[in-house]
Amino acid sequence: MNLTDETRQLFNRRGILFRAIGIGEWALISVNDRSPDISDELSLVLKVRDSDFFYYTESSDVLKNISRGKIVIPFQFAGTDNMVLYFQARKVYWVYKFISRRKNEERKLEIKSTDKNFTFKKVEFIEKENSYYCCSETKIRLKESYDFRLSLTENISLGGDLHTTETKVLISGMPFPKPGRIYTDDIHCIQEIIYI
Repeated sequence: MNLTDETRQLFNRRGILFRAIGIGEWALISVNDRSPDISDELSLVLKVRDSDFFYYTESSDVLKNISRGKIVIPFQFAGTDNMVLYFQARKVYWVYKFISRRKNEERKLEIKSTDKNFTFKKVEFIEKENSYYCCSETKIRLKESYDFRLSLTENISLGGDLHTTETKVLISGMPFPKPGRIYTDDIHCIQEIIYI
């Protein structure tokens, strides 16, 4: 984390040092026992090396001006002793779109998870697109890897008896959606498209 040029010049005039005091911790040190003026604004630049940081991360409301690879943090000294910036993994809905190779045939599909905490709504058939749509019941926290698996199954009716069905696993170990790979209008969703 670095100071912007404007803030560095301001601190030089005020006799204030900006020093790292620990991992992820910085302090403002006054060399002449003079505190910052109430109208002073501290602007920090946090350079992010991971190009996917903004896709995977939520942050505190303090962070307003965000651009690719750089965060500018404005901070007013209005009687505040410290400021904490929080970064955490985003929680998003997972959306799957299955494009069927079979034309105009509605299939009974279901997403199953090995973890009971991750459930999905009923798979809906979109006839005009010849595709299926399904969304997770709750938001899922983004991680580098997950300790559960998803599978896509199809319930097939046997013969003339509609009550007798067989469950066929179409995809065992479905790919997980990745933020930024497929565009979606909703910032609270990430999507994966799979051909079946």
